[in-house]
Amino acid sequence: MSKESNKLWLQDFELLKQEMTSGYANLKYAKEKEGLDLIQLSDTTRINLKKAESQKKAQEIIRKFLSVFKDGHLNATLIKEESINGSEAEQLPNSNEMDSLALTKMNYQNVDIQKTIKFDSIDGFHSLSTDTNPFESSIIKNGGHSIGVIRIEIFLTRWYLQTANMEWKSFKKTFDGDCDEDCQWTFYQKVEDKLLEHLTDRIDELKNMGMEALIINVSNNGGGTEWCNAVANLLTSKHLKHLDASFVRHKHWTGILEDYLSLVQNDLKNTQLKPDLISKLEKLESLLSELIEKTKEYCDPSHVWSNQNLNCLELIQNPFFGELPFGIGQHEQLEELESKSLLEIERFLPFKKGVYDGPLYIVQDKYSGSATEEFSSLLQANDAAIIVGEVSYGAGCGYNHGGFKLNLPHIGLTIRMPDCARFRKDGMNEIHGIEPDIKINWNKKNSHEKGAMVIDRIRERLE
Repeated sequence: MSKESNKLWLQDFELLKQEMTSGYANLKYAKEKEGLDLIQLSDTTRINLKKAESQKKAQEIIRKFLSVFKDGHLNATLIKEESINGSEAEQLPNSNEMDSLALTKMNYQNVDIQKTIKFDSIDGFHSLSTDTNPFESSIIKNGGHSIGVIRIEIFLTRWYLQTANMEWKSFKKTFDGDCDEDCQWTFYQKVEDKLLEHLTDRIDELKNMGMEALIINVSNNGGGTEWCNAVANLLTSKHLKHLDASFVRHKHWTGILEDYLSLVQNDLKNTQLKPDLISKLEKLESLLSELIEKTKEYCDPSHVWSNQNLNCLELIQNPFFGELPFGIGQHEQLEELESKSLLEIERFLPFKKGVYDGPLYIVQDKYSGSATEEFSSLLQANDAAIIVGEVSYGAGCGYNHGGFKLNLPHIGLTIRMPDCARFRKDGMNEIHGIEPDIKINWNKKNSHEKGAMVIDRIRERLE
């Protein structure tokens, strides 16, 4: 490789630092958590890129740079050639092709997720049938108690291929030909709804078997989507108030907020809305305009990477996380508003609540992350569940509206970084993990021993 290549790789690295300064939500928190010296980290990476003798080596150097932040949502993949040339053609699923091909085009897949905690060696264990229901469930009648267990292995609904396959067989009969973006979104929601139905069936089965307490096992659950909110609401009749969340000062969020503003302005033209709702929407319009301007107040990268001055890295609090501000979400005309879609959980409203409303225990381990942490934290913060196990992974918030991708064209990597942050009840960023209420030391225990320890601790609580 020529020296010219090294110069181009250094250009890519400067671009990466610039984008991380405005677009990486956890830069300040990760720096403090890991005790990073950003100046030294930047200088070392630059030196290594200057010495790199191949593109592959340059890629290794960037991956090592990113790994220092220990953030599961900060990652790099090889750039697809089509994305560089702009020739990537979308392959639409078709109602007349093989079901497996159509589902593959929509990224539905079957993934085998290892069970890190098992309960089947405990006396009184009885497993429920899993013929069509993807949620492995059991009841343990032991020591005078009946404890139900449901395993949710992932909150990513595209990984429930069996359910998607069954739904596609009927859904594809409702149209002929290609399934466009709107069609796929409709199908996606049908799969989500079916999975909630399967969970409801499991809860009802366990209640009919005399369950007095329920364990939701989310060990080794790496996360997923906002579907976790719908699941959480199934498990309690309490109103689940969301904790604080924030987003970055970046053009990605400028675009999101501008789209939100257009929706609100469309609603303000609706002559059928009541005056009090119009007044609330005008406040929302003003708020969005202010937030849009804040997203344009970028931080100077040199302050961060040369001086380690992190004062300009403050995030913007998200006023739409969980519910709409100014009481709009409680208004009787909410369903008439285009702007109700400012809530990413809007499609689940009104939530189906309280299918189960008894003692609830969430079992997590150090591999439980991302949306799983949102799920656990939401229930814990509202005193709706007791968390059992160990501190979770600490992935925290991931990507809003798909997030954004940064191509490093000369190094040949695509970078994704979290554009949002969620905070625990104590105000700490979720990248520190969710603390359990009942902490168990599983040091070098096997999966069956871990399960037995969980049941023992829960039985103590039920005595």
